[in-house]
Amino acid sequence: MRGKAKIIVTVFAVAMLIPSVALATLRKVEKEVFVEDFEEGTLNQLAVDEKEENQELRVPETLETVKDGGKAALHLIGRALHNRVYYRDRKFEDFSLEVRLKKTSGNYAGVVVRDHWRVYLQMRNYLSLNCDLKGFEGELFKSRETFDGYHTLRVVCAGPLLHVYVDGQHMFDYDIGAGQGRVGFYSHGRGEAYYDDLRIDTHVDPVEYLAVEPRPAGNCLVFPPDKDVNLQFKLSNYSGLEQRVSIAVSVKTWDGAVVKQQMSQQVSAAANEGGATEFDIGRIPAGFYRTDLQASCAAKQFCKIDDLPMAVQELGSGEFKAPVIPVAAYYKYFNKKTPLYQNTYAHAAARSLKDHHFNAVVADPSFSREAVDIFKSYGIATISRSGALVDHPAVIATLVSDEPKPEEIEKLKQDYQKLYETTDKPITTCLVGEGMGLGAEGDPLWIWRQLDPELRCFRWYGVKKSFYGLLHDPKYKGWLPLSSVLRIAEASSTTPYWFVAPALGKTDHEAYYHKPTPAETRGIMHLAMAYGADGILFWAFQSHRGWPCFVDQQSLQPIDGNYAAAAKVAAQIKAHADLLAALRLGGMDVRCPSPVVDARPLHDSRVADRRRKFVYVVNKDARNPVSTRLLLWAERWAVSSVRDVYSGRKLDVNRDNEGYTAVPLALAPGEGQLLATDVADLNEKK
Repeated sequence: MRGKAKIIVTVFAVAMLIPSVALATLRKVEKEVFVEDFEEGTLNQLAVDEKEENQELRVPETLETVKDGGKAALHLIGRALHNRVYYRDRKFEDFSLEVRLKKTSGNYAGVVVRDHWRVYLQMRNYLSLNCDLKGFEGELFKSRETFDGYHTLRVVCAGPLLHVYVDGQHMFDYDIGAGQGRVGFYSHGRGEAYYDDLRIDTHVDPVEYLAVEPRPAGNCLVFPPDKDVNLQFKLSNYSGLEQRVSIAVSVKTWDGAVVKQQMSQQVSAAANEGGATEFDIGRIPAGFYRTDLQASCAAKQFCKIDDLPMAVQELGSGEFKAPVIPVAAYYKYFNKKTPLYQNTYAHAAARSLKDHHFNAVVADPSFSREAVDIFKSYGIATISRSGALVDHPAVIATLVSDEPKPEEIEKLKQDYQKLYETTDKPITTCLVGEGMGLGAEGDPLWIWRQLDPELRCFRWYGVKKSFYGLLHDPKYKGWLPLSSVLRIAEASSTTPYWFVAPALGKTDHEAYYHKPTPAETRGIMHLAMAYGADGILFWAFQSHRGWPCFVDQQSLQPIDGNYAAAAKVAAQIKAHADLLAALRLGGMDVRCPSPVVDARPLHDSRVADRRRKFVYVVNKDARNPVSTRLLLWAERWAVSSVRDVYSGRKLDVNRDNEGYTAVPLALAPGEGQLLATDVADLNEKK
């Protein structure tokens, strides 16, 4: 504790025998108002929950009072698991808790109210909410802002409502149900924090008992573009007083442009009852918007929501067919975790993916069965995680674990076996593909021999520095170029494989994680198809945790041209999936003199004797177009017709003076063409 004078120090020993901690005293300063400034250092009311007193990892490592910035403060460092210390022998029902809080390191640190509800700052100091009650697992809220240094956190419990404020600014509300419980301090994952000026007031303003929430049909705000938008809201009053409320709504784009001007209405709610109102917004052009909702009572604003999502779009037709070649993106949802938000975003994301010719989505932990149903209604299949929802007809496979280490393989084999007892759908694990073919123990080839999966999966993020891209392999790392990695994956097994491509990145100049350019994205997808990939998965759809991906996390607007580039190739894959899935290596000897063009001879495995022959050509130079030729030795190979399957364009066929039949090629950066030919083997005719 450099620079901080300790007043009283109590450090929990490794084996703690006494659950009560001689550390905290709440002082009653007026009727039902309690304070603690930690100046006296006589903190004798805190205790570890009696159910956890003998669980070493549930007991904080450090709980002490120190001088911080000239004032006394409570200093808490937790252990690995969820550590809570409560004010014992006192339960609160309706109250406000206010405290100055500073989190300095570790995972989580904050306060706990009503025994189970934790309001805390997480690793990067985003404000969050979680709970240990069944049915409320995971992160229930996460702020867009971060809070470094000291801030005043205020948590209000009013009937079933939880309200949270930081420095007087309303952050979020949550329905936690009515009840009572203890209050205290919370840490997880060695979260370290300082607390000062604690105040608990059981006099709660009647306004805090008010709640306004949307009441849409289908638990989502999605409207067809050919009908008027009608927004319905429910007012709840959990106080013993009649209250009159002003509710106002407006519709804006995510960058703040007004689509529909603010409209307001007055609504009355009797004591312990509610009310309702609706707003006829009228027609709105197709798009994804945010609704601003404000509500006030007695000149005090109690509700301000500026991120309520609303989609105006054509709903899915409900038609669904499992894709021949999945083109998917990992779904990374970090907005509010309520059914209305999650379902509305699922509709908007599904529409976006469908319009960009993607046919599958990789689920994240926010996915419910309802979310799978929503994506299915747009024809989008789901790839689940860890076996969740695998019984759903729209779930086509499940991913288990991620980038496992060699010592984890035995456990992974057991997980596979357990899942195979409940499903016959493919089970796979994404492996790190940059080291493919290098012979190390973590090489995907080694892991696949151990797992023997019926579907293989690996990722390749080799475009980590903008110099290398697809053309120059980073030899200093010992990696092989993408085309070699894909060839090894194709040739090493007859089982199908999925390829995970990067959509993430931060800069375009020598970044460790360079974001692929549109041309690189095209090239990556075409190379995967040329080398027999049975699916392409992108990490990830939404930008998250500081990583730009295809679209913005909130607005779902494309970050750059990458999404459109992927959509163009996805459309080509969708239109010709049956053919692409049937193509196999071989059929003719074709050459290309350009060092930047991959030219792969392929044949349609559905046709006997390799009589239907193709060439997949890809320009690996993502910066420059290339003009070159395909060459076939004329004495062996007869060809009169070459056509690009994707564009339908016919290519010229010429005989040069060196004994070759030549097909001139012009390829844009990262472009791929699938060329159908009438090539015949003259030796076979003889």
